Amino acid sequence: MDNEIKDIGFMSSHLDSLTDQYESIGTQNEKTLHRSIKHYLSPDSMCHEFKIGSFIVDIYQDGKIIEIQTGSFKAMEHKLRSLLPNYSITIVYPIIRNKTIYLMNAGVAGKPKKSPKKGNPLSIGAQMTQIRTHLSHPNLHFLIFLVDVDEYRIINTENHPRKPYVRIEQFTKGFPQMIDLNTKSDYMNLLPTDLPKTFTTDVFRKIAKLNKTEAQGMIMVLKTLGIIEFTGKINRAYLYQIHE
Repeated sequence: MDNEIKDIGFMSSHLDSLTDQYESIGTQNEKTLHRSIKHYLSPDSMCHEFKIGSFIVDIYQDGKIIEIQTGSFKAMEHKLRSLLPNYSITIVYPIIRNKTIYLMNAGVAGKPKKSPKKGNPLSIGAQMTQIRTHLSHPNLHFLIFLVDVDEYRIINTENHPRKPYVRIEQFTKGFPQMIDLNTKSDYMNLLPTDLPKTFTTDVFRKIAKLNKTEAQGMIMVLKTLGIIEFTGKINRAYLYQIHE
């Protein structure tokens, strides 16, 4: 895969198209992000939506498969089980690095607001556990795709107390950061530099700035790949250390 860093913003649509998308709320968001990344990784549309057997893959190029997965990795189970024996497959996992939010009113975007949330590459662990049985397969690779977006929202007309706004669209912009996960060194480079020699899942969660599900997922991935090992218990918590 060509990992040359270039501006992804040119793939984004124009603001004028937003007013035509209100009826597609809930389906268009993921499609646009997915499509932008697909064209970024492989500008040749002849390689897109390629049929291999009974499956359609996002990109098939130079004999290799690239799958962009914005949802649960569990949906990849059947495809991986069928294609991994004969094909190299890279799962690309997009993570929103920085988000700028615009609230739309009568088709006009309001002032930009920076989201305080920052994408964390280690959050991929929560998804990787969904395909745990395939993690050690030599034909399976991962690419974390960190990208900035402009997100456009409208007020939720259903007056939902926990969801006051509805996302219409996300436009990619700027220069993405791509992180390969193929070797032990790749995973080691993701770990916090201040991680102690022995640690519990909770200590890892706090230092890595992950939520509980993400931390548990990455711990399981690291154990499965033999990067960390169980060393004992402290009270009721399991202790781990980097496997030398």
